[in-house]
Amino acid sequence: MAETRFIKTVTFGGYDKGDVDKKFEYLYTQVYDLKNELRETKLMLNKFKEGTSEEAAHESVLSNERNKLTEMQVKNETMSERLKSAEDDNKKKEAELVELRKAKAELEEALADANTKLTAASGGGDAAMFGVVFAEAQKSANLIVSTAKQQAEDLENDSKKLAENTVAEANNKASKIIYDAEKRAAEITAEAENNSAKMEAASGNMKATMLNEVTRIGAEVAKLKKVLNDFRETGLSMVEKSETLIEDTKADLTAGGVPVFKDPALHDPFIPEAPVYQETDNTYATGMDEQAKKKNEELEKLKAMADSIGDKKPQKSSGPDLASIAKQAASLKDGDAAKKEEAPKKDTPNLGDLLNKAKSIK
Repeated sequence: MAETRFIKTVTFGGYDKGDVDKKFEYLYTQVYDLKNELRETKLMLNKFKEGTSEEAAHESVLSNERNKLTEMQVKNETMSERLKSAEDDNKKKEAELVELRKAKAELEEALADANTKLTAASGGGDAAMFGVVFAEAQKSANLIVSTAKQQAEDLENDSKKLAENTVAEANNKASKIIYDAEKRAAEITAEAENNSAKMEAASGNMKATMLNEVTRIGAEVAKLKKVLNDFRETGLSMVEKSETLIEDTKADLTAGGVPVFKDPALHDPFIPEAPVYQETDNTYATGMDEQAKKKNEELEKLKAMADSIGDKKPQKSSGPDLASIAKQAASLKDGDAAKKEEAPKKDTPNLGDLLNKAKSIK
């Protein structure tokens, strides 16, 4: 059965000391347990968030718990002192109440003695005076008794009220501590559940992203596999055809012997001795100057053309021409059936023709 939060009163008012002590012990135990559990949970969460290992996290929690235990012990001693002080005040009030009751009993006894003596002396002449004295004594005794009773009742009421206030204050503090602990525990539990939900959602999102990436990569791999399969089916045959073509071309090129690249033999032109030209007098009386002038101009042109032809020399080859080699290989591949096309003749005049023309002009 769950422990109640409040202390039951006894039959004649007030509270039983054993129940009060038991209640305080239960409340302190529950408060300490809740605080310790809450603090340990919070510290463990913080340490795990920081990436600390489990052993280090437990050691840190234990160190903090020792400090908190010392603090709670100090608070417990303070509450114990306050409770002890209240109990001492209650005991003092009870002792005063006992003294007042004792004084009341003594006054009642003195009143009874006075009544006995008054009755014994009632036969004398001073009966009236004794009656007055007795009346005053009775009045004083009644006043003292009523005052003592009132003080005793006030003291008892104050003691009960003090005990009730002390217990009520303790119950309020205990309820407040329990409420704060339960509230904080609920907040920490909700925070932990929210963090767990966020982590779970983040994990699911990461899995979904990875699934999309894996699907995309799988599609790329499938395309690559198809390309490789196509290359395996057609590429090998193409490579074999290329190898066959290369071997055939090589055989055609080496059919008449292994060709070697070499520089062509160059020949210097054989230039004859320059002729000795006769001086002529181109002044004619019959108007032949224009015709001689034209012939001279043609001779100058012919000479310039001869000089330009004599200055031209063939250039040395700097190495094999890949384009010509490929062209020759293609012609050989066709079975040497195609012949080289003849280059178009240039309009450059022949040196012999120029010399003959020059002689005819002379």
